Formats: sequence, structure tokens, C-alpha cells
Amino acid sequence: MNVLNGVSLEVGNAEVVAIIGPNGAGKTTLIKTVCSQVRQTGGKVWLDDRDISETPVKETPSLGIAVVPEGRGIFPSLSVLENLKLGLYWRRKVASIDDEIEEVVQRFPRLRERFGQAAGSLSGGEQQMLAIGRALLSKPKVLLLDEPSMGLSPLFAQVVFKVIKELKASGVSVLLVEQNAEAALRISDRAYVLERGHIALSGKSQVLREDPRVRNAYLGGEASQH
Repeated sequence: MNVLNGVSLEVGNAEVVAIIGPNGAGKTTLIKTVCSQVRQTGGKVWLDDRDISETPVKETPSLGIAVVPEGRGIFPSLSVLENLKLGLYWRRKVASIDDEIEEVVQRFPRLRERFGQAAGSLSGGEQQMLAIGRALLSKPKVLLLDEPSMGLSPLFAQVVFKVIKELKASGVSVLLVEQNAEAALRISDRAYVLERGHIALSGKSQVLREDPRVRNAYLGGEASQH
């Protein structure tokens, strides 16, 4: 049985697009399909004007797609610095490794203090920062984020959401799957509501935040405040 059926969406240049919906709707499957971790049985995945549907998963980073999976996917026995350097693996030319890493730790200063520490000993929020920082070192055109705020304190979650907005400003496109629907709709340009493997609603995030169906199902039934 297909998890996704007739799902069609797009992410524009330097745009944040959110996917919200209940557990089991197919949100993670959608992310995995875009980055070739799961093969689609129909349809196509396009990057710019190129059909990347048959691209092996190991080659998707070289196309400009980076993914931060649910659960972060860091290497716990490696140090923070070693994990970060793995983000450079697909880059053919790197002028200065130190400068590239410095750019990341400016976004996440906490990582600088943890360079020599085993990644597995970090807090959940620090691990998420590390996972995002490693993804950014591949210089992606499109960043796929699967539940980046899950399990984080409100403080760490705010740091993550702030960085997402900064990435948009720097020209990176972001496809965001997020359990915190209110936050997702606040920081995204457009959003899709995924239910039972289908797109139930889509539109500008600000409009969806005021839609009674979205408010009742995902925002506690109250009108959001601007």
C-alpha cells in the first residue's frame, strides 16, 4: 500500500515551505522520497529543470540537497568537529575548512565550545544544532528538515527557527516538516497540510493560520495573533 498518493508540491527559490499534519500522515516518507531514501512508485522529483527521481541516495548531496532527519543522524562516537567536517565530504573545492566551520559556529556558538566532545554526549538541542550545521557545510540549495524542534526546549527550538529564517535570507530553500504547527506556519512562506497521504490543504502560511480547519485541528482552535 502506498503511503503517499497524488502528492504534488513545490519549493521555490529562497522559500520556506512547511508540511504539517497528524502523525502517520506520511510527512517523513515525503522527506525521504525527495532525497531518494524511499523510491516513489509513480511521479517525479525535480530539482530546477532536472529529473532526479532515479538519483541514488548517496549522490543527492552532490545535487545540492541536504537532509536533517528526524533523530538527527549524527555519529555519536565522533567528536563535534569530526561530525562537522563530514558535511564537507561532497564539496569538490573548499577554500578553507576553518573558515567554513567558522561560518557554521557563528550560527551555533555553543558548538565551538564542544569541538572535542563526543557528539553523543551533547544535549538534544546541541545535537540538533550539530546536525543542521553539518548539513549546511554541504552548501545545499535545498535543506530538508524533519521535525527539527522535536524534543527540544523552547529556547533551543527558538534558535533553530531563527536559523531557518536566516537561511531563507541567504538564499537557501527549506522544506520543513514540523510538529509545532504554529511555529511552522509563522516562519514559512507557504504550507501544505498532509492527511492520510494526501494534500488536504495548501496555501500561504499566513492564510492557513487563519483557516478554521487548520486552527481547529492543529492550532488549538483559537485564532492566531499577528
